[in-house]
Formats: sequence, C-alpha cells, structure tokens
Amino acid sequence: MKNYYNILGLSSYEDSQDVVLSRYKEMTAHLRSQVLSKDVKNQLIEVNEAFLVLSDKELKRKYDYSLSSNSQDTTLLSGISLKHERAVQFVSEKLDNAPKKRKKNKWPAILCGFFLLSALGTVSRTCTQAYRQEKSSHAEMVESYTIPSNWSEYKIAGAMTISVPNTLELRKDYDDYTQWMSNNIGVLSSADAVFQQKNLSEMSEDAYQTYARVLIQHYSFSPADVEHHYESPGLTAEDYRNLREMVNEEIKPYTYVDTPTWRWIDINGTKAIEGEYRRNGEKGSVKCKFYLLSNYDEMVKMIISYRESDSSLWKSDLDNVIKTFKWNGPK
Repeated sequence: MKNYYNILGLSSYEDSQDVVLSRYKEMTAHLRSQVLSKDVKNQLIEVNEAFLVLSDKELKRKYDYSLSSNSQDTTLLSGISLKHERAVQFVSEKLDNAPKKRKKNKWPAILCGFFLLSALGTVSRTCTQAYRQEKSSHAEMVESYTIPSNWSEYKIAGAMTISVPNTLELRKDYDDYTQWMSNNIGVLSSADAVFQQKNLSEMSEDAYQTYARVLIQHYSFSPADVEHHYESPGLTAEDYRNLREMVNEEIKPYTYVDTPTWRWIDINGTKAIEGEYRRNGEKGSVKCKFYLLSNYDEMVKMIISYRESDSSLWKSDLDNVIKTFKWNGPK
C-alpha cells in the first residue's frame, strides 16, 4: 500500500488538515514549474491521489488504521481506487489538453512567444530585451480608486495586495462549503486565494441565491522570464490564440455566451492584460474578467466573475477590485 504521508513529505498520521493542504499546494506548485514530462505527470497523479485520500476524513481514518496494523480492507481499497481514478482524470484532462508550444521561423531574429501551460495555469513570456524596448502597445489607463473603509485588504503569496468589498469572504481551507466541494467534486481549486459571496462558507441559503468569485493565483519564474510590471508589449496573433486556449480551459465545463476580447490596461503604472467574456452558468450567464499581471520574475492570474442577473449587486464593486492591485515589490 502506498504511503501517502511519504508522498506529501509529511510525518506519519498527520492530523492537521491545514498541514495536509499546505503541503499539497507546495508539492503541486513545485511540480508544475518543471517540464511536463511523463514522470512529472505521474508525480502529479500521486500527489493528487494522496491529497484526496488524506483530506477525506472517513477514508483517512480507515487508511491510518490499515497503515498502522499493516492490514488491508476491501472498503478502503475501493475508496482509494476511486480517488486514484479522480486524480488520473483530473491531471490527464488538464495536461493532455494543454496548448502546445508552436514552432516559429528563425526570421525575423527577434522572436516572442507566449508559451502557455494552461492546464496548470502557468504562463511564460520569452521575449528579448530589444523586443520589449521596441515593441509596445497602448495600455488604457484605468481611473484611480479610493478604497472604501469597509473593504478588507489581503496580502497574497507574500507578493501582492488586493482589497475586496465586505460582501465577499475569503474561502477557508476547511469550512463547510470547502469540505463539501472536496468530498463531492474531488479536487480543490489550486488558487492561492478564492473570494466568494459572504456566508457561502456556512452554506447559508441566502448565499446560494447569488454567485460571485475572485480567484487569484501567483506564479514564480526565473528573472526576465516575464515582463517588468511597467511593460506592455504588443500581442501577436499567436498570443491571442494561446490566451483564448487558456480561457477555454478555465471555463470548463461551461461554454461561451460571448468570446473573450483583450486589451492592455494601466493600473497606476502596473500593466495588465485584461480579457472580458461571458459564459453560461447554472442559473444564467456569468460575466467574467481575466487578468495577467507580470513582474519580471513572477506573475499573477486573476479571474473575477459574477452572475449577470445580479449585476446591480456585484458589477460596481467587482469592476473596482483590480484597481486595488499592488505588487509588494514592483520590478
């Protein structure tokens, strides 16, 4: 029987779900930064399988007993098999559908490609400095925004800060809603921070009457792999195709109502690619904005969405969230 504690680098019989989740995030972040070889794919499956088993309290209890007594139980093995299948399906779907890096001609000499590994959310820009200096596009300045006193500021991944209205709450790792998601859907969002409509954590009836999300993911790169925070190079036709493929992955299993349109925006000197689109949802169309913000050796992906029928409740505040974005150390 596999030792899932060893796979996640944990002490045997770790009971803290916070520690299990934290280690799962560390392992997947490390693996997705590597070349996606077959070996890495298998490691990702193992890590996801380990997390799914150890985050299921009932299955973990049976697993711990089996591990300590060196015995096997058919119910346990059946449960582990189901978790393995979920892990294989999740990782395979994501990696197998990832857009491939397209071949480019050697002429002209200055080549710039958006290499997107959209399955894991990583984006890498490999442009020369000359390209950055000579090729730029207009970034539309967004209006400055005075953050209301009742908004809350959050520091994400030690890299940036964002403020959100008091109608949103930060999803906690093991509140009622997150537990329900984990047990019924199987894989938690890999985002560093997820903000949702207030009281959804308690699965309150009122919270289920609307829908709003702010998802934030931070990625680390080698120096100069992505633009400085103040750069906005022109996007090529291939860039647009890759951006579209990335959003295609994000909206699954839903489909588009309106396909994405793209522009560069300027947030007090910080440049961002903004994509705007609509998708269908469980109770009507959902308005979405997709952001990529680069900072020389790091990048943030942010997705902001809300149910369109509730625009009067969400639009004004959620349109202003991006205006509160700040890099802790702009480069």
